[in-house]
Amino acid sequence: MLKKSIMMVVTILLLVLTSNAEIPKLMNYQGMLTDANGKPIDGTRTITFGLFGAETGGAALWTEIHKVTIKDGLFNVILGSI
Repeated sequence: MLKKSIMMVVTILLLVLTSNAEIPKLMNYQGMLTDANGKPIDGTRTITFGLFGAETGGAALWTEIHKVTIKDGLFNVILGSI
């Protein structure tokens, strides 16, 4: 019985501690860019990332513009860093 009570207290403490954790402010995003023929792009491009509240139309809830280096079509950005 005591063992069960201790386990319950530990579980509650863990839930309380983890519920106070913050939402991450940064997110790693990887993507691949190709041309109209499906050939991977190389070079530097400016890409606008955005989140919208609706599938179509409406104003952006958040946007961020990154200048990214692309190698063999692959790029990586840290969203939230700007």
